[in-house]
Amino acid sequence: MKAGKIRSRGWDGMADFLRDHPNVRKRMLAFIACCRCEWDRVHLDCNRNALLASERYVDGQASVDELIQSWRATKYEPVVYSEWCVGAAGPAEQFFNPSPQTDEDHQTDNAALLTQRYHPHSEWSLKRVEIGFDVFGNHFRPVAFDPSWRTEAVVALARGMYESRDFSPMPVLADALEDANCADAVILAHCRGDGPHVRGCWVVDLVLGKE
Repeated sequence: MKAGKIRSRGWDGMADFLRDHPNVRKRMLAFIACCRCEWDRVHLDCNRNALLASERYVDGQASVDELIQSWRATKYEPVVYSEWCVGAAGPAEQFFNPSPQTDEDHQTDNAALLTQRYHPHSEWSLKRVEIGFDVFGNHFRPVAFDPSWRTEAVVALARGMYESRDFSPMPVLADALEDANCADAVILAHCRGDGPHVRGCWVVDLVLGKE
């Protein structure tokens, strides 16, 4: 699916692209980042723990069994049932089944809210589309990364952002890459762009040598 078509369909287009992508790690990180947009609206520890388990799993710090146990323990919350991306569960997806409430009025109100949010040009939808592009970049125009650009300063900046989830130093990363003789306009523009930038950001992954 081309980038223009994804954007025209909004979150529906990006979600379809992500679900079909063969890179499990990148796919999970994109969905996880979308879930984290709703982090403050999640109140149950079991649901937060499931997402944290996915983050550990993609970094090789949790087993499949631990992942399954965490997602099996999820419970219903409106935001978790209706807005969290099932793709964040990865191989534990089939075990994510928090039963919805049966109150008809509640479900009707929730459906109206989702219809508004899922509109292709809503702020909710656009942010999640940009998260997907931050993780995968332009899938049809891959960028070649010169290993000589991985200086100590460049790698330290990228690793610090990945571990802290604080991507505010992205413009500083652009400066460090330029100091390392990187002149790739696409890479530098992405670092200096408005973002959002999340774990799995394609530039940070290139610097760290992650898939």
